[in-house]
Amino acid sequence: MATDLPQPVATADHPQRVCPHCATVSRTAGALCPHCRRSLHRRPGTAAIVLSVVLSALATIGAVTALLAATADDVDREISSEIDVVQRDIEREVARAQREIEAEVARLRNELAARPTIP
Repeated sequence: MATDLPQPVATADHPQRVCPHCATVSRTAGALCPHCRRSLHRRPGTAAIVLSVVLSALATIGAVTALLAATADDVDREISSEIDVVQRDIEREVARAQREIEAEVARLRNELAARPTIP
C-alpha cells in the first residue's frame, strides 16, 4: 500500500513502537508502520469482545439464578401445601380414633354397670 504522505524521519527522539500487524519494531512518530504501512494503533476490539463475553456470562448466571430461585419458591410452596394436606388427614384420623376409643370406653362402662355385683 503506497501513500503520498511523507513519513517522519526516524530519530532517537521518536518513541520505539511495535506494529500490531507485522511485529516490526521501529522508531517513528507517524501513525503508520514504516514496514507494512498499516496503522500502529491497536484496535480496542479485543477488550470490547472480552467485556461483552463477561457481561453476557454474568447476565446468563443472573438469569439462571433467578430461574432457580423461582423454581425453589414453587417447590417450597408445593411442599408446604402437601404438608398441610397430610397434617389435616392426620388430625382427622386422630379425632376419629379418639371418638372410637371414647365410644368403646362408654360401652365397657355400660357393660360393667349392667353386670350384677358379687356380694
